[in-house]
Amino acid sequence: MISILMPVFNEEKHLKVCLDSIIMQSEKDWELLAIDDFSTDRSWDILMEYATNDSRIRIFKNKTKGIIPALELAYAQSTGDKISRMDADDKMHAEKLEKLGGVLGLHPKACATAMVEYFSDVELADGFLRYADWLNHMVLAENHYENIFKECVVASPCWMMYRETLESIGGICGHLYPEDYDMVFRMYEHGVSIKSVSEVLHYWRDHGERASRNDPNYAQQDFVELKMHYLLKTEGLTESNVILWGAGGAGKLWAKALQKEEVKFSWLTENIKKIGKDIYGQRLKGLDQIKEVKENVIMLAIKAPSFYEERGEFIEGLKRENKVIFLY
Repeated sequence: MISILMPVFNEEKHLKVCLDSIIMQSEKDWELLAIDDFSTDRSWDILMEYATNDSRIRIFKNKTKGIIPALELAYAQSTGDKISRMDADDKMHAEKLEKLGGVLGLHPKACATAMVEYFSDVELADGFLRYADWLNHMVLAENHYENIFKECVVASPCWMMYRETLESIGGICGHLYPEDYDMVFRMYEHGVSIKSVSEVLHYWRDHGERASRNDPNYAQQDFVELKMHYLLKTEGLTESNVILWGAGGAGKLWAKALQKEEVKFSWLTENIKKIGKDIYGQRLKGLDQIKEVKENVIMLAIKAPSFYEERGEFIEGLKRENKVIFLY
């Protein structure tokens, strides 16, 4: 059976559409653990109505406010051997559970995911559209972990794992926000492969009240603290020759983060006005310092997409002799 974990907060406007999409799944062997996270609208009444009519829907009120406590409560109440997650404002493709479950049948120790599509009653934000395109390209290439330090590489409401696999990485939550990104980092840390369905199986709703727009836990898109936590755990920064490339706003952000963790690094820039200058007590060097390097950890902290287009061949060359980490 598949257990679907779903926090719910003030979603009366979209909740029925979401629940109907779950009930209409081609895979019928599921349970929904819906956790009302202190809603002040009619969300609980809607959950009660659906739970009364379908015994597979089990509803609870959260004991401590927040998505992490809600997910932990849902997980504690779940009984399925496969675990998935859903957002209360989204919609499932009718074959989402069946097809993700089919991937796990072939790859039982993996995390199954699929393509996503944003929709909205208003004009979609460009940032969300770019993120969905980025996720979908990784689904097609199945190269998620190459990009893990850029942004969360698995859509938070579009994955499925066996309970045993989820337990092997520490359970549903690791008590770090953003909780979905933290879960994927724990998958990476423990070597859980990601296998994909090359179809859109989840419809992601954008609206003004969604958590990613309003919750302070998701406000800093650089997520430096979370990324640094796993960089130190998985990439051997303290034992390596670390090179930070980029001295713009993003580069300065990461320079301070490295200094805070007392990680020694060389700092490179292509800005001739900054070469030889000291920033935060660190002397900036030119790109000539990187041409013959081997067996280093090179951290790319440059946001401009044009940089990666212009430097793509050079960066590919660096990857043959070094570990290159893309931070953006």
